[in-house]
Amino acid sequence: MAVCLRALQSCRKEDKLSGVKKLKPAIALLLSLLTIGLGQLYNGQVRKAFVLYFGAVSAVILGFVVLASTFAGLAFTLGLVVGLVLIAATDAVLTATRLKQTTLKDYHRWYIYLAIALLAAFLVAPSLESLVLRIGPFRVYRITTSSMLPTLRQGDRVMVDSRGFRAALPKRRDISVVPLPNDRSTLFIKRVIGLPGDTIEIRNKVLFVNGQEQEEDYVEHTDPQILPAGAKQTRDNFPPLVVPPNQLFVLGDNRDATYDSRFFGTVPVEDLKGKPLYIYWSSDRTRIGRKLK
Repeated sequence: MAVCLRALQSCRKEDKLSGVKKLKPAIALLLSLLTIGLGQLYNGQVRKAFVLYFGAVSAVILGFVVLASTFAGLAFTLGLVVGLVLIAATDAVLTATRLKQTTLKDYHRWYIYLAIALLAAFLVAPSLESLVLRIGPFRVYRITTSSMLPTLRQGDRVMVDSRGFRAALPKRRDISVVPLPNDRSTLFIKRVIGLPGDTIEIRNKVLFVNGQEQEEDYVEHTDPQILPAGAKQTRDNFPPLVVPPNQLFVLGDNRDATYDSRFFGTVPVEDLKGKPLYIYWSSDRTRIGRKLK
């Protein structure tokens, strides 16, 4: 950005003398990469600049409000935005090359370009994010613990549909976002194991639902030791519990290292905050786009 600004300042001194602005394709390109439409503004195409900028904003809103239910939809949205940036940059360079000069306007000042770029980065972008979160059903969630290994790893980012359980109860084994009972400002992700009326029991690390042993291929046990049953020890041996009406029994997949319903009790159905859909970012690139189930 510093190189771009120095070049703009130098050009401005020359332009003042003639009233005509000499266009440089390299500067048009740099401005376009700073903020979509800024290259068109540099070329004197104010209307086109606004059309491109608000076209990109509309694409972001459309994508995160409508299309983000699938990773393909999210990828399409990001691709569309990148495509618009490339189209705007190419157009700005070709136009500057073709026109060579334009009438000098009051906004042809380096600090105006800087102000627009900063405004887009620090005011418009956060406001746009806030708008999308208010009007759209999708939320993003970053995994901060290892309680859902191997399904979810620390650092994974997942897309959550806040409407996921509004119309009906979750199914057994559905992954959900719920608040911590003793700190409702803290959200965490767990797997629904017991529905209202189910009898939940754990014997030597093995889960039983309504008396039936469960095959849980998604579960990880990291501690080979089996802790005996006790008044305060419920990790590996949990006595039979009937899930109350309008309550859910939730467990983490990393069964030996997770804080869940074995320790804090059942969770009210109305507390469910959403259904995680897929991993949209991970340090392990092979996990990106993986559907959660």
